[in-house]
Amino acid sequence: MKVRGVGLCLALILNGLSGGVSLALAEEMTLPGEFSATVNITSDYVYRGVSQTNEDIAVQSSLDWNHESGLYLGMWATNVDFGDGTELEMDIYGGFASEVAGISYDVMVLGYLYPGARAGDQDFIEFSLGLGYDAGFASANVGLAVSPEWYGNSGVGTYIYGGVAVPIPIGALEGTGVAFSIDANFGYQDLADASNFVHYDVGLGIELLGFALDVRYVGNDIDDGSLKVDDDRVVFGISREF
Repeated sequence: MKVRGVGLCLALILNGLSGGVSLALAEEMTLPGEFSATVNITSDYVYRGVSQTNEDIAVQSSLDWNHESGLYLGMWATNVDFGDGTELEMDIYGGFASEVAGISYDVMVLGYLYPGARAGDQDFIEFSLGLGYDAGFASANVGLAVSPEWYGNSGVGTYIYGGVAVPIPIGALEGTGVAFSIDANFGYQDLADASNFVHYDVGLGIELLGFALDVRYVGNDIDDGSLKVDDDRVVFGISREF
């Protein structure tokens, strides 16, 4: 991982957190809604089954605004390493989330931006709809995302995804702030001008002292015979919300 890329991301985190404090003060005075920020460190930034950091560590941060009406806005940043000099990804998103008859829904517009990218045609936008249901003993979600022109001039991109999460009840840990859960997810990426692929992952999540820990096995059906970034892998992460 390039040092400059990590430095950029750390700067974004510090700015995000200090901005979060300022926004919180503004919220108390005039602004509606709530603000939050997260910081995450992961052994590998894997996006839809493919490493985005050349199998190296990623430092990530986000800043979000949520209104009681369901409207939300946010931005997320991470270091990347595509082997072409690109070092930073910034995602800007907004949407509306609510619930009808116990079914949650989320309509979102998400822009993927790569400031300073050496190669062209990397930025792209997706429009998505997600649905979810929480039965208590388990929760499930499905969704669809469409991009008019996916990454790298791959043509129209259609992405279908879904997942299931199950909390692990441990009586002795009730009220301690420690919780365990397991989840499994899949996704199918259809591209008009590139090869389609499937990815999947299974993970264990742990909530501990205000931190979220995650260990996850990630795989896909991509078979290019050469790129290690497509290999199956185990990823570790730790995050904190403020």
